Amino acid sequence: MMQEGRAPDALQHFEALVAAHPQSWGAHRGLQNARLALWPRDRVAGTYRDASRSGGAIEQYLLGRAVIEDDAAARAAFEASLELEPEAPWPVVGLSFLEYRRGDLFETVRVYEQALKRAPRSRVLRLRLGNQYLELKLFVEAQRQLEVALRLAPDDAEVLAALGKAYLGMRYEERALDLLERSLEAEPRMGDVYPVLSALYLRLERPADAQRAYREGLRLGQPPDAELAAEIRVGLLIESRR
Repeated sequence: MMQEGRAPDALQHFEALVAAHPQSWGAHRGLQNARLALWPRDRVAGTYRDASRSGGAIEQYLLGRAVIEDDAAARAAFEASLELEPEAPWPVVGLSFLEYRRGDLFETVRVYEQALKRAPRSRVLRLRLGNQYLELKLFVEAQRQLEVALRLAPDDAEVLAALGKAYLGMRYEERALDLLERSLEAEPRMGDVYPVLSALYLRLERPADAQRAYREGLRLGQPPDAELAAEIRVGLLIESRR
């Protein structure tokens, strides 16, 4: 609904979801995102500031998200959330984002590594740390974290996709292909996976599949990639001449 611009419908959906599952961090995040799409940020922040005064870890975390532009206030809220629930992954994600925004990539990674000592079986933390290593092009480190995440959640689409990207970075193309295709079988709406898969199909001399993947990514809102599109056209031309 949010992707289709139906924020009021999404708001009603998430309100019902939170009522049914009041301890779900994901449901609360979705409700907050819908509110942010419809309300001024000051109003959203005020709502969560009031709730956090008598609330628990979730409410403190949501306050941190609501005031994310204020580094000190957001940090205080995320840390308060962690004090209330030390193994919760999402306040850690918030704290790591604050370090990332400051440009301190070492501290971004360290925040996740310290949190994993408290919660070594957290799929969320392993996935987020793996994605951070991917951004740094530390593919072996990413692969190590994501293999553990996959054992914790064997069918998780996000983990499959991230691990596929790690193997692609290490040039294990067949393994990467299997993981990326499995990730889209589990969740076909992950638009960011299609350009990666399209480029991989080109490497494997499958330009028609590359074109299909590229077009599906565009349909799901990915920005055009002129260089990739040109390479696909060249690949199709070569294949037609064969």
